[in-house]
Amino acid sequence: MSNSSDFELLVLGGGMGGMTAAAEAALRGARVIVCEVAGELGGTALLSTGNVWTVQTADAFRQADPDGDVELWQVVRDNLEDSLTWVEGMGVPVRERHKASSSSTYQPPPIGRNIDIETFMTRSSRAVGRSGGVVLNGTTVSKIHASANGVTGARITTVATGDEHDIDVPAVVLATGGFQGSRELRARHLGEDVADAVAVRSNPYSAGRGLTLALQVGAATSPRMDSFYGVILPAVPGEITEGDYRGLVLHPAVYGVVLGPDGTRLTDESAGAVGLANAVAHVGRALFVVGPAMIQAAEEKLGIDLHGLIKAAGGRGARIAAADSLHEVATTASQWRYDGGRALDTLTTYDMAMKSGQELSPSRRTHHLALGEEGLLVVEVQAAMTSTYGGVRTNTHGQALTSDGTPLAGLFAVGVDQGGYNVSGYVGGLSRCLVYGRRAGARALEAT
Repeated sequence: MSNSSDFELLVLGGGMGGMTAAAEAALRGARVIVCEVAGELGGTALLSTGNVWTVQTADAFRQADPDGDVELWQVVRDNLEDSLTWVEGMGVPVRERHKASSSSTYQPPPIGRNIDIETFMTRSSRAVGRSGGVVLNGTTVSKIHASANGVTGARITTVATGDEHDIDVPAVVLATGGFQGSRELRARHLGEDVADAVAVRSNPYSAGRGLTLALQVGAATSPRMDSFYGVILPAVPGEITEGDYRGLVLHPAVYGVVLGPDGTRLTDESAGAVGLANAVAHVGRALFVVGPAMIQAAEEKLGIDLHGLIKAAGGRGARIAAADSLHEVATTASQWRYDGGRALDTLTTYDMAMKSGQELSPSRRTHHLALGEEGLLVVEVQAAMTSTYGGVRTNTHGQALTSDGTPLAGLFAVGVDQGGYNVSGYVGGLSRCLVYGRRAGARALEAT
């Protein structure tokens, strides 16, 4: 490694947000050090479909996430197209966005494209190297050095050996992917019930390192720390695998009815997968009930073979049952130790409301489809957490803020480490990493 004083930026985390920040700074001529704890770059982005998208309007954002930060989102909306052009200019394939996602139900339709994540990581790493920087796999940062004037350096640790090396660097970008990998931090911020109930659908290294380091030097957390981005999966026994991360996701859950252990609906299923996943996480397990009209609508809109997905889940040991009446659904619920009697009342009331147009509680915003009395499927489901929503409080440049809103000179948080962007809904994750990664990478150079 070159003399540490020759480097202008340290990036902690080699996922989408971190490598975007590193590449942006490198393309501006800066020498960058990237510390990535894993043996390869990419983080949780490697597990995604590569869709880089967001909603089109502020009203759509507020509908998707009434508690999210519109100001932070507006920056992404205003800069997404330019950032995708920037990606394409690096020689990364940029294609049409896949529709197999619950985001396809948003109106007006989301904007964005699909990118090749692996190629992006390769090209970003090359940009860092060409500018005289270095990517250090198998390393982390154990401490950030700071004075009253801001960041002054950091301590880099080699994970395998524990060797430590202090460097002088005027700016640090935190991009460690959130804290979902830490049971302790999940319990602290989301509660013991959620910490134990959720399956973690993410790379195993995102365990709160960025958040911990930021707090140690005076950064504040975002206003809400108690929610997460997640999905519904069939409740398969044992640990979920990387193959399950995409293959078992029940995006069509927003079309069906989801019942808790007491036989009542947990939330408005149609409002989105995130609210549904958070609601299921608080009760542990739930029942997803879906009828033929719902299945047809979901498959046409999302391009997902729901029958095939459910069959695959059965092969993994999930509890699945077919039913030709709501009474049979209730019987299955009772056999699985749910409140079958109340489940029957709930489903009967639901179908009557769908047919008559009456109001429900919880309400039903969209997908006003009845279950019917034949061709029903019942699947026991669980929540899977992809990333946390709470994190470091930042401004619209990704710069970390103190509790009174003062920027911390030289300290930035991007991607999932940047908290408060979303709280109860979802308007894209890779888009935030891309836009704020570029902004932080450019702004960080002003500290040098």
